[in-house]
Amino acid sequence: MNTPDISSLPPEMQARLAQIVDSAGDYGTPPPQMPTRPPTMMDLLLELKFEVADMREQLAANSQVTEAVGQAVGQIYQMLVMREQQEANTSIEQESTDYYSDDF
Repeated sequence: MNTPDISSLPPEMQARLAQIVDSAGDYGTPPPQMPTRPPTMMDLLLELKFEVADMREQLAANSQVTEAVGQAVGQIYQMLVMREQQEANTSIEQESTDYYSDDF
């Protein structure tokens, strides 16, 4: 296999790549954590249970992000509405002072 030249990379990245290559081992042999027997129904159910738990966590995180974005949009909207009201009030006050100043 052709090994790329990593000498131009930072030392931290070189060390990490060396660690990955060392842990990869020989591609022809299965890693030790692979089961040698076919999975049982209980194994499959446990894996499914863990996947469902992971999906619940992802869904909860997604819901939190959606809620936070909604609150941020609401706050921005309120700020814009208040700003428009202040500008409208300022223009009304300016018009009323201009109207009364013409009489004196």
